[in-house]
Amino acid sequence: MHDYDWPSSGDLALIIEVARQVALQNGAGRDDADDIAQTTAIKMLSKWDTPHVRLARARGPGGWRSYVAVAARNAHLDLTRATRRREARQRRAVDAAEYGLNPRPGVVRSPLRDGAQVEELLARALIVEEVRALRGRRRQVAERILLQEYSIAETAKALGLHARTVRQHLQEAREQLIARLTAPDPDH
Repeated sequence: MHDYDWPSSGDLALIIEVARQVALQNGAGRDDADDIAQTTAIKMLSKWDTPHVRLARARGPGGWRSYVAVAARNAHLDLTRATRRREARQRRAVDAAEYGLNPRPGVVRSPLRDGAQVEELLARALIVEEVRALRGRRRQVAERILLQEYSIAETAKALGLHARTVRQHLQEAREQLIARLTAPDPDH
């Protein structure tokens, strides 16, 4: 049986140093560089004994530094993308306060001029109302994913759930919404 090859404190220090340098070179601020270094270290340590990481370490200091640098650049890109998504959600939330619901990304709203815009606004308001009528975790998941446009992973992290559980709640919420929205209107 293969014994796990634990990293030394020197290995960890090298990962953090290289990742932090790469993050700073790519324009990250000090706090973000520290986050990127920590994320990179966690990734490297979690994959420490996998074949591709063992191979990168076996290529010598230069090969290992290059491998860590690529992982740090990827972590920086992930952080940058997450920041952009969060800022876009915040902009949409401001728009939602103005319009009473969350407009689609990239759509610039003008004053309502035609019936199609009114119909779209009414349909979206009905969906928001139905999502808010859901209960418990279904509502939390549906609001975050369907209305606030968080990803499944972001929702799982925020709610302290597994991604599989979030998918299950989302599926149940969608089924309930479809049933409610397609049910015959008792008033007609």
